[in-house]
Amino acid sequence: MKKTSLSLPIALILSNIVGLAGCSNQPSDANLEQLRQEAIAQNAAIVARQAKNQTPNDWQFVVQGQTLNRKPLILNLSKLEALATTSVWTKEPHNTTNSNPDTVFHFRGVAISKLLKQVGVAPNVRDVTFVAHDAYRATISLADLQKYPIIIALARNNQKISRSDGGPLYLSFPYSQYPQLQTKYPDRFWVFYLTDLVVGTDPIQLKVGKRSLSASDLNQLKPITLDETVG
Repeated sequence: MKKTSLSLPIALILSNIVGLAGCSNQPSDANLEQLRQEAIAQNAAIVARQAKNQTPNDWQFVVQGQTLNRKPLILNLSKLEALATTSVWTKEPHNTTNSNPDTVFHFRGVAISKLLKQVGVAPNVRDVTFVAHDAYRATISLADLQKYPIIIALARNNQKISRSDGGPLYLSFPYSQYPQLQTKYPDRFWVFYLTDLVVGTDPIQLKVGKRSLSASDLNQLKPITLDETVG
């Protein structure tokens, strides 16, 4: 479930190369190097703007939905750190730091069961949905969240989880201790960039800029799958 995106400078390169190809002379090595350097500079500017728009210090995690008090619980990273007392040692399906897929990592984070106990769960709730900053969603059985140490990880091997590795909040499952979870919740359930936990089936309202999208709106979007090697 690693996610990458292609930046606009690539389109710029292609359009310039097409323009050059239409001429009688082929682009020289100097022309191509100039285009490459321009693309690198523009891509760096895009990355810098993105980093400025959403720094880890600004990150918030919201627990909402069919809770007993019906009022959203908003937690910043400092508050989550204070709750991050649960450790899980497990292999990771998105491991990019070790060639051995069975390598065991130490994840430290907040047990979902602890959060659910804190907010209280309304009667008849069966599922909990996790929403990422990029609108990715995964729904997990409430019973499993209460039974197993499934956590919102803030650190891996005592290091904060970077944005490029799915951080700062990363839903993690104890595969090594409970192998049955890997079958029921495969790698696509390891949600990156977590922003929301929705208890029950309350309508999802995802804000994208000035727009607000419901679950119905999201389901109408054409699904896109990207398989890329990241790391």
